[in-house]
Amino acid sequence: MKRSILLINSYILTLVLLQGGRLIAQTPVATSRPLATPVTTPGAYTNTSINYIRTWEPAVATSDTAYVAAAARTVDQVRQTTQYFDGLGRPL
Repeated sequence: MKRSILLINSYILTLVLLQGGRLIAQTPVATSRPLATPVTTPGAYTNTSINYIRTWEPAVATSDTAYVAAAARTVDQVRQTTQYFDGLGRPL
C-alpha cells in the first residue's frame, strides 16, 4: 500500500516538473495595470461644535436629494432622524 502511494506521488511530481514550463495559472493576462483615479480628501470641519448627525429617509425610492431635502415634504413622505453625540464622539 505504501509503495503504491509512493509511486503515485513520484508520478505526479514528475508530471508537474515536466509540465512546469507551460503552467500559466499565476501569469497575469494584462501587461499594464489600470490607472487609479485620484480622489481629493475632504476638508477638515471648521465648526467643532457639531455634535449630531441628521439623516432623512424617504418613504419612496428616489435618488433625487432635492426631493428628500425639500421643506414641503411631510412626515409620511420623509422621515428625519437625529443622532446626538457627546464631546468624545459617543452616542447619547
